[in-house]
Amino acid sequence: MNRLLPLSMLLAMCCTAGCATSAAFPPESVPPHIVPVTPSLPVTPIQYPPEIPPNYDWGHFHGDLRLELVGGRDARLVSNFGYVDPHGTDWPAPRGSLVNGASIPQAFWSFVGGPWDGAYRQASVVHDVACDSMQATWQETHRMFYHACRCGGVEERTAKLMYWAVYHFGPRWEPQTVMTKELRVVDGNPTAVDVPKTTSQRVAMAPPTAAQLQHARAYFQQNSPDLDAIPSLQFAPQ
Repeated sequence: MNRLLPLSMLLAMCCTAGCATSAAFPPESVPPHIVPVTPSLPVTPIQYPPEIPPNYDWGHFHGDLRLELVGGRDARLVSNFGYVDPHGTDWPAPRGSLVNGASIPQAFWSFVGGPWDGAYRQASVVHDVACDSMQATWQETHRMFYHACRCGGVEERTAKLMYWAVYHFGPRWEPQTVMTKELRVVDGNPTAVDVPKTTSQRVAMAPPTAAQLQHARAYFQQNSPDLDAIPSLQFAPQ
């Protein structure tokens, strides 16, 4: 049975689940000099869809999700927001953070809707901030995105498709150690010494091909693989 929900059904599901379903931003026809601020958006579902075990802890969102449009798809958080995952780890999205949904490969938007649509808007915000800060590994960050999607009320197979998309085509970064000069006191004298410093370096990723998009969509329409199997799940580029 086809259980990969179209956007219209996701939005309808959010209405019954108590998720934020109003558009985050006004239409694109709004003059650019007008900077709207959304009202406080509800972020905690009253109940989960039938596919989600009611006693399963998907974590919880905290704070008020309020966004200020600053140009194009870019938005700035005007209040503190965040997500606590099932392991108790807090993923903050502080006031002033810029978000635009870029952490979710745009090629998949036609399947699941844009980053401000429906049930995964909240997950998109915390995922954007986590991908910018690079405080956790990219693997942990994308796994968090799946849990946040489920917490927001996204249906299981759709959430797994989105997890597959960000894991294989979303942002990646790797630790890189460089030597920097620091002024230290050595034997009573100021001395420039080499000190290793570890930073996160972005890794370029190739976008998905049309064949990969279609194969992924068809696969997740018919299958709900174990979450741990998704990182190794590959589809031929042609």
